Amino acid sequence: MELGFEFPLPGTPWMLAGAIDGYIEWGAYGKLVLEDKTSGVSLGDSYMAQWGFSSQVTQYFWGLSQLLPEAPFGVLMNCAWKGVSEKAKLAFQKDLVIPEGVFARNLEKRSLWRLKEFERDCRLLIEDIQRGFDKGHWPKTKNAIECTGGIGKSPCAFKRLCLAEIDPWELPTEQLLGNDLKFRDSAWKPWERGSGKGDE
Repeated sequence: MELGFEFPLPGTPWMLAGAIDGYIEWGAYGKLVLEDKTSGVSLGDSYMAQWGFSSQVTQYFWGLSQLLPEAPFGVLMNCAWKGVSEKAKLAFQKDLVIPEGVFARNLEKRSLWRLKEFERDCRLLIEDIQRGFDKGHWPKTKNAIECTGGIGKSPCAFKRLCLAEIDPWELPTEQLLGNDLKFRDSAWKPWERGSGKGDE
């Protein structure tokens, strides 16, 4: 099901790459990106509404639109909550009643204007990264929840680098990686998923 993509980002020498869970053709609607999500929180209205603001979802739509002769209809979000209680599981086994907030499905649409905005934001992000690294600066997020892991979020694997009182590129490899990280034997190319080359 996974489909990788790698396309030129207009107005730059850079490629924009990623991998979508898959895509489907759905009757009169046409082709859609298929995105499966699991969550650590129940799937209420606010959880589902966040995908309307998601650059990840926009990138998946953008990627599929590069592959197809016409824009896809949208992104079908299939969401499942991981935190189902044992009591709810037993109730399901007994009566086949699905607990509230366990599954949700949403259709996300993206306009041509949103795709152009996405491309512009990607160009600006690349410029920010280049500026920071040209000056020997290690940029840090302003949102600590991204570092420590909030409800339904895993902690960042690199958070200790941001607390170190040394720039990461000055650390020896052993300290840079720590006990829980290691270098891959080959370059990570998730956009090659589905091609047989980047599936490992």
